[in-house]
Amino acid sequence: MRKPKVSSCPECGKTNVVVPILYGYPSDEAMEAAERDEIVLAGCMDGDLDPSYYCRRCLVAFENARQFA
Repeated sequence: MRKPKVSSCPECGKTNVVVPILYGYPSDEAMEAAERDEIVLAGCMDGDLDPSYYCRRCLVAFENARQFA
């Protein structure tokens, strides 16, 4: 699984606590990444308005913010 660019949290501005949200049926690799808190699994259905990132510190889900490579 490729590591996506890190987005900063709109609440706290931190990047090291932000993880991507994965929609769809997770692979074994995705399940392992979720267990390591590298991603958040969000269910099988996604829509145009569903958030892409989750801040583990603020417990906030959000769409793209500032991007950092």
